[in-house]
Amino acid sequence: MDELRRILEEQSKEMESVIADTEKGGRRKTKGRLRITHNKGTVQYFLRTGPQDRSGKYISKKELNIACEIAQKDYLLKLRHIAERKQEDVSGIYTEKNEHVRSKSEKILADKLNLMHIPYHYEKPLHLHGYGIVHPDFTILNKRTRKEYYWEHLGMMDDASYSEKAVMKIETYEKNSIFPGDSLILTYETSVHPLDSRLIELIIHKYLL
Repeated sequence: MDELRRILEEQSKEMESVIADTEKGGRRKTKGRLRITHNKGTVQYFLRTGPQDRSGKYISKKELNIACEIAQKDYLLKLRHIAERKQEDVSGIYTEKNEHVRSKSEKILADKLNLMHIPYHYEKPLHLHGYGIVHPDFTILNKRTRKEYYWEHLGMMDDASYSEKAVMKIETYEKNSIFPGDSLILTYETSVHPLDSRLIELIIHKYLL
């Protein structure tokens, strides 16, 4: 058991080192994401400024240094997310109620709900027409109004593929008459802007008490 604990601690420290290194490298001046296409055997690069910008601005050959910088930044961000997930898998994340959750931010949310005596279910299955079964991070009941809420924490919004999937999922909620600001609560996070615990309390007071 002592040997297993030592191995896990070493893996956790290794992941912490990777996270620290990628955080430094991921903070580059060029904003946006890279879209790469192939046209008649030629590789073309486009700078996308956000999830809704699906086409992007063409990057000319004279500006290839911009494409290289964005590609490096994207690589470092993905590497960091992988390292964070790996670190969480190694150490394990449990709430005060001894529930196993997927991230530190979900633990913060769960513990805050528990502390404020808000009844919830973690990843309770929900069928959305046109999408299938989803597992909202939290299904919550307002004891005073008896209204049910769904809380989704979108914790990797600086990852292009993740943010696109998040937008599609939110749209599917809306098509099922579950709207943000009504019965759908959304919080966001990036590697640069972590979850704000003060915001959590404001949201709980607004919707759940």
